[in-house]
Amino acid sequence: LGYLYLANGNETYLAMALDMAEATLAHMTTTDGILTESCCMDTDDCTCNHDGKIFKGIWTRHARHLADSANSAVSLSNRVAALRSALSANAEAVWTRDRDPLTNYTGVAWQGPFVAPDEGGDGQCVTQVRPPNK
Repeated sequence: LGYLYLANGNETYLAMALDMAEATLAHMTTTDGILTESCCMDTDDCTCNHDGKIFKGIWTRHARHLADSANSAVSLSNRVAALRSALSANAEAVWTRDRDPLTNYTGVAWQGPFVAPDEGGDGQCVTQVRPPNK
């Protein structure tokens, strides 16, 4: 939807994309707004398959693109600012709660604590390294 907005300037596409992003943040986060999967709420017993483990990274990449695409949408600026804030909070959580300070490896549970990484850990966090454009 962000690409459709960029192609034709119709802010309705951005509003729909923000609706979806806000729904994800309302239903797939911890109480402090950190993205998580229902299969990985308990970091001692994360039962997610590979797709589940990489969901947050894929979602974050596209949410960041949405925030960057919406820079010129003045009428949606409060909603875009909230999305940017959520992205920043998740990036901070990855770095402070879900990273091994000795290796800088990250795990799959952004809410912490750090759990040894696997195929879903570091790859999903790469999208969090760069904050969204302001």
